[in-house]
Amino acid sequence: DLLYLDTGDMTPIEFTAQLHLREAKIIVERNLMNTNGIILIDDIRSCIPFEHGETIDLGKGYLSIPYLLKNGFEIVMDEYQTVLRKI
Repeated sequence: DLLYLDTGDMTPIEFTAQLHLREAKIIVERNLMNTNGIILIDDIRSCIPFEHGETIDLGKGYLSIPYLLKNGFEIVMDEYQTVLRKI
C-alpha cells in the first residue's frame, strides 16, 4: 500500500494539521494499511510556514506524525516529505 497525504495548505498550519490528524485516525481505526504499507506526507520540512510567522515544526504533519508513530508506524525518511511504514 502507498498513501500520499498532501491535504490542505501549508498556512495556516493548525487547520491543515487537524485535517491530517483526522485522516490518520481514519487510517488507523479502520486498519486501512497493510503491514509494510507506506504513508508519504508532503510539505513537512518547508520554510514557507516560517516565512508566514508559523513556529510549528513538522508543518502540516505535526499532529498526524506523532499519532501514527504511537499507532504502529515508524519513520523511514524524514526530510521535506516524511515517509512512514506500518510495522
